[in-house]
Amino acid sequence: MTNEYVSLEEKIAKNLSQKLGSNLNLSELETAKIEYGLSTLLVELIKLVFIYAVAAFLQIVSAVIVTHVTFFVIRRNSYGYHASKSWLCTIQSIFLLVIVPFGAIFFDITIGRLAFLGAAALLTVIIGFKGPAIDPKRLKAGVEKTRMKAIVVSIVILFIGVAIPSDFYRMCILLGMTSATILLFIKVKE
Repeated sequence: MTNEYVSLEEKIAKNLSQKLGSNLNLSELETAKIEYGLSTLLVELIKLVFIYAVAAFLQIVSAVIVTHVTFFVIRRNSYGYHASKSWLCTIQSIFLLVIVPFGAIFFDITIGRLAFLGAAALLTVIIGFKGPAIDPKRLKAGVEKTRMKAIVVSIVILFIGVAIPSDFYRMCILLGMTSATILLFIKVKE
């Protein structure tokens, strides 16, 4: 028996999948697939609850939604560092997606169109050179195709940010882009 850490979400997923597997007479493989899916779903749901509970407490839910969506869309295509434990990922997410926007709001930082255009263009170039930050063997599409998709997505976000009338939401978009780009530079210990 190993002394491997098992999160609460994984324990709940294991219990639920075993009960479901025995009730439906599923094979071990089918039960394992259900367990994996439930575990992933529970980890993500609990992370979202924590992130948005802190955002609600700080009364910045709309800023966090814009920052989070931008972060997710960039991250989905450029990959980057991910914490090894779910609780570490939750803390990292709360910092990047809630605390940083809260600091920008607290210090009344906004960003105009021209500054956004320059910063977002720079981030797009960085994403183009640095991304995708993942082992090429793990990519379904090739590296170049994935890189091009990340660049196109970044350019679309750049145009959205320039087009919107709100300096506040433009700042949130830039924070999401910046957070996703920063994670491209963090090296994972092998």
